[in-house]
Amino acid sequence: MSLAGKTILVTRQRMQSGQLTEEIEKRGGHAVVIPMISISDPESWKECDEALDRLSTYQAVVFASTNGVEAFFRRIEERKLDPSALSHTDIFPVGEKTAEEIEKRSFRVRHIPDLFSAEGLIDYFKQNEVRGRRFLLVRGNLGKDDLGKELVSLGAEVDAVQVYRNDPPEESAVQELKQWLDGGCDVVTFASPSAAKNFNAVISAGGLRLSRKTKIAVIGPTTRDAVERLGFYVDIEAKESTSRGLVEAIDEYYQNNNGH
Repeated sequence: MSLAGKTILVTRQRMQSGQLTEEIEKRGGHAVVIPMISISDPESWKECDEALDRLSTYQAVVFASTNGVEAFFRRIEERKLDPSALSHTDIFPVGEKTAEEIEKRSFRVRHIPDLFSAEGLIDYFKQNEVRGRRFLLVRGNLGKDDLGKELVSLGAEVDAVQVYRNDPPEESAVQELKQWLDGGCDVVTFASPSAAKNFNAVISAGGLRLSRKTKIAVIGPTTRDAVERLGFYVDIEAKESTSRGLVEAIDEYYQNNNGH
């Protein structure tokens, strides 16, 4: 049990934390789920609905997150629209988990970037002709605009629509986080920049500090950049941007440092 005795905070949503907690506990660690993100509907569905009404006119759809996939298809269902309009559309997810959410709905993805991030998709689009193609970019309110801007610079037409909001964590999560930080934990994990930003806001407002023994682990380079911009030191970064990859990186860290 390589993570025996280690308490690891999981800051992603409960509904998305199953595999991460399972991988931690499989190695003997104690996973504590304290969501630093609360997901809600966008302030307005107007832009999304307008895009859905012309869905068959897009040659490609890009999903920036699993939350985006879930909200997008839920809206299609709520409006009683036919999702088969996507059958002849190239679908691009930013990563493996997002691809799985798409495939659950019986749609095939065109390409998954080796680097599970917007940057990975940008590299792909730079090597493939996108000029003149119409893209729909599905994202949340805090999504970075780098991908859309890059597609436009490559000659594509891009409509970006928000299908969900990343809101601050619920008060119950804030109080639970304070209790765990007061008692100390071994690792705090971040699977998105939004979770890191909300975590920072909570501890800053509460005058809290991380213990010297607490390590920070991130799922990939985009999240690492966000965490470092907040002034934290990243101790651990997953080589593969998945839940399993993140836990494997934590495991490897402790093996290389004799459990410390």
